[in-house]
Amino acid sequence: MKKLNKFDTEIKKLIPPLRKNWNWGKSQRGYVKQFSSYFIEYIFPYLLKSARNHGISLEKLSILDVGCGWAPLAIPFTIYEQSSNGGGNRYLGIDIREDAIEWLQRAYSSYDFVSFQLHAASQEADYIGAEHSKTKTCAESDGVEAKFSIPSDFCANIQWSSSVFTHLTPQACLQALISIKGSCHSSGIQINTWLIIDDESKYSLAAQIADRQLPFDCGDFLTYSEENPLVCTAYKIECIERMYKDAGLEILKIDRGSWRGPTYQNNPKHYQDIIISRIQD
Repeated sequence: MKKLNKFDTEIKKLIPPLRKNWNWGKSQRGYVKQFSSYFIEYIFPYLLKSARNHGISLEKLSILDVGCGWAPLAIPFTIYEQSSNGGGNRYLGIDIREDAIEWLQRAYSSYDFVSFQLHAASQEADYIGAEHSKTKTCAESDGVEAKFSIPSDFCANIQWSSSVFTHLTPQACLQALISIKGSCHSSGIQINTWLIIDDESKYSLAAQIADRQLPFDCGDFLTYSEENPLVCTAYKIECIERMYKDAGLEILKIDRGSWRGPTYQNNPKHYQDIIISRIQD
C-alpha cells in the first residue's frame, strides 16, 4: 500500500489494538496497514463505482454498514467525507459485539458524521462467540436476531455487509433483508456478500478446487460444522432468490468470488460472492 496522505495519523487512531481484535484471521505482521488498506483500496471504491453505475449521487452518501465489526469501512468513509469538504455524508455501523461498538464510539467521538449502534443477539446466533467459547449455534431461529432497530432518521443510499449472511439462519437472512429494505432510500442499493451454492460452486466443491468443503446439508444452506453450523452458511441460489423476492428486493447483479476456485475473482477482490440489489418497484 502507498504511504497514506495527511489522514495517516488520524487513521491509526481508528484501528483497534490487535489484542482486542481477537477474531483477526490474517498475519499479525503489518496489522495496522492490513486492517485499513483493503477497504481503502478496493471495497470503498467498489461501493462508489456501484453507486455511480446505478445513478446514486456521490455528493451525499449515506452508508449503512451491517455487521461492521471493528469498522474498517468507516476509515475510507472518513477520508471521503473530509476530502469532499464535508458534503453531508453519513455512516452508521451496526454490530453485535459490544466491546467493538464501545471502542468505536470512543474512537470516532469527534466525527459527527459517523455513528455506531449495538445490536443485541442471543449466544445461539453468535457464531463468533460460540467458536471462541466452544459452544453451539442453531441452524434454525425465529429471525429476531436480525431485526435491526435502525434510527428512523437514517436512510441509506448504500447498504453494505461483508460476511454477515454467511453466518445467519434462513429466518435471520430474510429478516435482515427486510430490516435493510426498511432503512434504505427507494433509489438506493444493497451490496451484501454471500457464499452461493449454484451449479458452478457445486462443481468447485465436487472438484475440490473451492477453498473449503461443505459436507453438511441443512436444507437451505450447506456448512462444514454440525455443532456450530452458523460458522459457515453457504446458501443455495434458489433460496437466496426466494428470500430477496419475499423481502421486496430485486437482485441486479452477482459478482462471484474466489472462494470457488482460481478462475473466479470479483471486482473488489472479495473472496465471497457479492449480490447487488435494489428495492422492487
